[in-house]
Amino acid sequence: MSSQTTARRVHLIGWLCCAFIVFLQSPGKTVADTKHDLVANPARFLGGALHAWTDTFPLGQLQNQAYGYLFPQGLFFLLTDPLPDWIAQRLWWLIVVGVGFSGFFTLLNRLGRSKGQSKEWSSTAFMVLAAMLYAFSPRTISTLGAISSETWTVMLAPWVTVPFVQPITRVGPAFRAVAASVLAVAAMGAVNATATLAACVPAGLYLLSTLRQRPWYTLPAWVTGCALVSAWWVGPLLVLGRYAPPFTDFIENAWVTTRWLNPTEILRGTTSWTPFVDTERTAGFQLATEPTFILITGAVAALGVAGLALRRTPQRGVWVIMLCTGVLILGAAHGPLGDDVRAFLDGPGAALRNVHKFDPVVRIPLLVGLATWGSVVRLPQTWAETARSGRRQAAGVLVVLVLVCSVAPAWSGRLAPKGAYGQVPGYWQEAADWLNSNAADTRTLIVPGAQFARQSWGWTRDEPLQPLLSVPWVVRDAIPLVEPEAIRGLDGLMATLASDAVDPKAAFESAAQFGVGVVAIRHDLTSGDAKRLSSRAREAGFPIHTFGEVDIVEVDRHAGMRVSPDRPTRVAGGGESVAMLAALTQQHPAEATYQLTNADAEVVTDTPQLTARNYGAVSAAASAALADLDEGSDVHNPVKDYPSVGPLTSVAQHGGRVTVSSSAADATSFGGVQSRRSASAAVDGDLTTSWYPTPGTQEGQWIDIDADSTEADGAKEIEVRTTGGSVAATFTANGKSWSEWLQPQRTMRFTIPDGPATQVRLTLGESRHPVGITEFRLVGAPVTREITVPNTSPNARQFFFQQLTSRTDLLARTFTAPRPMDVRIDAPTCRTSPATPMRIILDGDAVECGETVHLDEGEHTIRTHAQWLLLTEPGFTGVTSTALGNASAAADQNRLVNTMRAHNPGLEGYAGETRLEGTVLGAGMQAFTLPAGVSGDVHLRFSGDTPYRISLLVGCILWAITCLGCLIVVAQTRTGGRRLATAEVAECSPGIGRCALVGAVAGGLLSMWIAGSWSGLAAGALGLALGIGLSRVTGQTDSRSVTAFTGGSMGIAALWLAHAPWPNAHYAGDQPFVSGACFLALGFLLSTFYSAMGFRAAGKQTPGSWLP
Repeated sequence: MSSQTTARRVHLIGWLCCAFIVFLQSPGKTVADTKHDLVANPARFLGGALHAWTDTFPLGQLQNQAYGYLFPQGLFFLLTDPLPDWIAQRLWWLIVVGVGFSGFFTLLNRLGRSKGQSKEWSSTAFMVLAAMLYAFSPRTISTLGAISSETWTVMLAPWVTVPFVQPITRVGPAFRAVAASVLAVAAMGAVNATATLAACVPAGLYLLSTLRQRPWYTLPAWVTGCALVSAWWVGPLLVLGRYAPPFTDFIENAWVTTRWLNPTEILRGTTSWTPFVDTERTAGFQLATEPTFILITGAVAALGVAGLALRRTPQRGVWVIMLCTGVLILGAAHGPLGDDVRAFLDGPGAALRNVHKFDPVVRIPLLVGLATWGSVVRLPQTWAETARSGRRQAAGVLVVLVLVCSVAPAWSGRLAPKGAYGQVPGYWQEAADWLNSNAADTRTLIVPGAQFARQSWGWTRDEPLQPLLSVPWVVRDAIPLVEPEAIRGLDGLMATLASDAVDPKAAFESAAQFGVGVVAIRHDLTSGDAKRLSSRAREAGFPIHTFGEVDIVEVDRHAGMRVSPDRPTRVAGGGESVAMLAALTQQHPAEATYQLTNADAEVVTDTPQLTARNYGAVSAAASAALADLDEGSDVHNPVKDYPSVGPLTSVAQHGGRVTVSSSAADATSFGGVQSRRSASAAVDGDLTTSWYPTPGTQEGQWIDIDADSTEADGAKEIEVRTTGGSVAATFTANGKSWSEWLQPQRTMRFTIPDGPATQVRLTLGESRHPVGITEFRLVGAPVTREITVPNTSPNARQFFFQQLTSRTDLLARTFTAPRPMDVRIDAPTCRTSPATPMRIILDGDAVECGETVHLDEGEHTIRTHAQWLLLTEPGFTGVTSTALGNASAAADQNRLVNTMRAHNPGLEGYAGETRLEGTVLGAGMQAFTLPAGVSGDVHLRFSGDTPYRISLLVGCILWAITCLGCLIVVAQTRTGGRRLATAEVAECSPGIGRCALVGAVAGGLLSMWIAGSWSGLAAGALGLALGIGLSRVTGQTDSRSVTAFTGGSMGIAALWLAHAPWPNAHYAGDQPFVSGACFLALGFLLSTFYSAMGFRAAGKQTPGSWLP
């Protein structure tokens, strides 16, 4: 049987196995893979991708890399749209993994034919196993069901490399190899540009490593071809970069994406950070955290590294160089340059932040090494041979069992992420039909907001309404692609709608500040309080249309653009204040018009506050107010919170400083932020608030008071009051520690040994119930923390303070009256329960709700448990607006048109044919100045749309021409070239010279230093020295001892990681010993270069260069 026939059968069998596995995953159910639109409405989605900006999506926004779906994924789902959604989805998965299997098997097959030796380097069975392990690698298992668009580029990576692995029986023109490789790149698409780039890196490294055997023009021709077939998405990407808001500041940061990229995780393939922080990807989570799978994947990595140590591995030097490069790329953030690397990834290199996409640079060489074991161990061919098999056959069977178990999550049906569903309930289509017919003149708000659309019937990740609506809509999800001020505005609107302290009618009408006139309340989310929102809508008396689990609240079908005088009410605040102010200060909230500013405002608010934000959450995401950004160090994003034009309100500390080890009010606190439990709560003098450490970590947590000074006889005592359970606490002062038993709800006083003291620390012990510190102070040396509003507006006429967005229970603010003022005090109870008003303390004196009080010029403090306070100068009402309608009639003064779309520098406004000057109103809304005397219908254009579409069209033409040219080159040169004589085989086999090998060893050690610091370098150097010593002692150029130590070191690392996997508090991946074992293995691997440099065991030179 010919080798070609065998290869065809292997490909067929491999695809059949892949088909069996992918159709085993949640049969009959669709999962949230990449984009919900691809299965729900691909035609509309792809049609929208032809435009850069869309008014339909939230607040009008750029479509983030939507063009990347045009080919191949979008085209595939468009063609398969008539099929059931789950069938189309599984067929796509089959193509993805099938292409990966065939590509890697072809690569291994080509390597066998380019070896230049008669001795087989592997076996068909092991090549099939290695190819299947590539198709279902840990990265595939983690991403296929959730984001197959990224898996697709990984599966094409071998195809990009294959053409450069020339068969040894012919010398084909270099252009044929370039053309075939470029065709593979052309098939990648561009859903994610970084993933496409990462998939080309292995081929680039292979080409660079073997460049001396190729014509000089090979590399330039390949790079040029790749650029031409990528032009169709590079142009739109540049447009996106020009006009998109800085959303990379508000997504996962480099600390998160590189957190688990230690050498052990890198080599075993669990490079994606998502399974470490979320259980949605069931199979990926199991690979990352379960000891059994850690051992198995570690064994696969050990076999792969050890296989590369075998001299019979074809082109071994190329693969070792590639492996070390991959470890360098993935692990650089863990070495001595880690801070600089993370700063780069969070700054100029933000597009490369998810470095796990470079996983193929490690996976390909490791599995090439694994395939080499096919020439070392044997598999029984018959049952009789199985019965009398020897050690080699037994070892072969054991290896196969390990390899098969490593893909157990695939063949056991766990690739599909959580939330698979049979179909989207029909009530969503009914609701969409009503909205499409009745809400074309306004925008629909979908509530409750949610990080992702996770419904009780299934998880779509994208909104179920997204592919169904042709009218504008908005939702507060994880990452709205709009200006950060607008995101703040949506947060404020969500808080306004949900708060019982705001009149429900006014709350819903305040949504008009975002052009929202219809609200869709969904009751099928797995989180959120939809019932309260529906109840408030009914209380407000708005018409409600119910479709199954969706309530459509009809507030104002025509809410949209508005026009106002050219000087709106100026507000010193953040976007979150807009909806609240509109609902609380205006009889008709839709008429309010605001312009946010950092100074010279009429309205002063306590927003934005200096906080740190967990960008991965939508509710309870921002910490309590901070004194400085160091207090928000648990958030690793360089930008701690959404930027705002307003002046920052922060905590001012008086009399000293209060610091804590952690707080339940931290942004990343488990279960969400509890602002009432911040450090300020321990020194606010209020017995209803307490400081708590972040949940789950009470023992060893501490609070520290450092007073600026102390009275002579004052600070000899400590006063503390706790809540919750009883606890043994350790106090530290004057360098001494002692323990006290603290009982809840009792104010206890203790004498400081060797007092007085200016600094004291209280460290909590373990207790049955969580313990909070209600009050903690040095007697006679008070230290306080007060949220202080900056003094920026000499013409202020109204003050607004609130805890709607951050519920602290105690609303305490220090503010400055810029001049003597009379203000009327307003609070929720003034409007709802005037007979039983909430207690309000102004400068230490009680004041009545609704009372007009006098403020002297200077600083004042106000305290209450109300959710909001308004202090308004009599006669101040603010500027109002009117509905735009048709602005055909000119006015005798300038006016402002608020488009109710998020601000974008590419948006252009026109009145008739007159272009208008842009500005910003409200919560980051795009507005334009309508000059006096100018009339005409106001309409919008997006300036980036034309270059977007032109670059897309020109790029597609270049793609088509380049692909056609490559196909012609491949077809015409398929049988070209002359056959090689046997003596020429070795000369033309890709290899690396001795000088290059020396450089490779040095580079390998350098990569270990960069990825593992000095300990990594020391371990690698030790492995290198021991490996060379073993080779010299044994006298073997292919030392079995070196191979054993290479794999054994990796195996030890895997064993230790399985002993303490994530999320163990003593996670072994962070231990230098475990990383050192991996670098020791790589050092042993580098030692195999010794004999290849032309030296025998005794140190004598051997003829010929190394043919890796």
